[in-house]
Amino acid sequence: MEEQEKQQQAGYQKITRPFRVIGIISLCIVTAILTFIEIRLYGTGFQGKTLWDWLQLLGVIAIPVVVAVVAILFTGEQHNHDQLLADQRAQSEQKAIDNRARIEREAAQERACIDRGIADDNQREAALQAYINAISELLLEKKLRKSQPNDEVQMIARIRTLTVLHRLDGKRQISVLQFLNESDLIKKSSFIVDLKGVDLSQADLHGAKLRGAVLINAIFFGADLRGADLREADLRGAKLREAVLSKSVLCEANLCGADLSGANLRQADLREAIFTPDTDNALDIRKDILRGGPFGDAILDGADLSGADRTDTKITDEQLKSAKSYTDATRSNGSK
Repeated sequence: MEEQEKQQQAGYQKITRPFRVIGIISLCIVTAILTFIEIRLYGTGFQGKTLWDWLQLLGVIAIPVVVAVVAILFTGEQHNHDQLLADQRAQSEQKAIDNRARIEREAAQERACIDRGIADDNQREAALQAYINAISELLLEKKLRKSQPNDEVQMIARIRTLTVLHRLDGKRQISVLQFLNESDLIKKSSFIVDLKGVDLSQADLHGAKLRGAVLINAIFFGADLRGADLREADLRGAKLREAVLSKSVLCEANLCGADLSGANLRQADLREAIFTPDTDNALDIRKDILRGGPFGDAILDGADLSGADRTDTKITDEQLKSAKSYTDATRSNGSK
């Protein structure tokens, strides 16, 4: 603002300077002309002239000139002042117009963003409802629960599930998984819809209730599973790297071959959890990965950590003492 005022003042001085110069030049010219006329008509008149005569002569010559110059300067100053005020009003009006346009533009963008968000949310909700209706139809009309592993109805259910999970947000992904679990479609006791390898990276599954769910080789990179109920869940080979599992319940969960490197397991309940590879199963992973994960206050009562790689993993001796076994496990310092 101060810089703008300086610029306006400099412009004002630049405009008024020519008028001042013109006024001074005019004064000089008029004085010279009147002096010349006086001398031509009356001579020099030096002889017999008193001081008062000289002052009268000066008044006769100077007063009209001063009046003319003052009039010229005043007119120029007034014009410049009016022009400056007009420019300032124009700038203020333009700024007001620009501000209104900017506010309207930002409001329009915000409204468009909100409208897009609402539209996307409506689409996700419609997709969820369509999925539930489709699976319900497969259950009631196509006898999905009584189908065999290679039946077409199971393939359709798997494809529909994997497709819709990619389209939904975290809240609705939880709804799909819990719907399948509560419908006994992904439980170990009644495993029908195969979610092997499902990609739920960065998913928000906070508080999901997936007790006994079969999620073999599922990808949970960076997923939020805080407080999730994963008791007895089959998570063999699951990719849980950098996942947040703090306060989650993993009692008796099968974590054989699961990649838990960098996972947050603070205050997680891992009682009776299985980390030992199951050689009787086709998924025979010889080395579980726990590398670098924070296990602060994790409950390991009865957990089998045999063969687990604990390099840089913060598991205290007190926690290990409660574990069922940690034979051939790698210590946090890299030793066996």
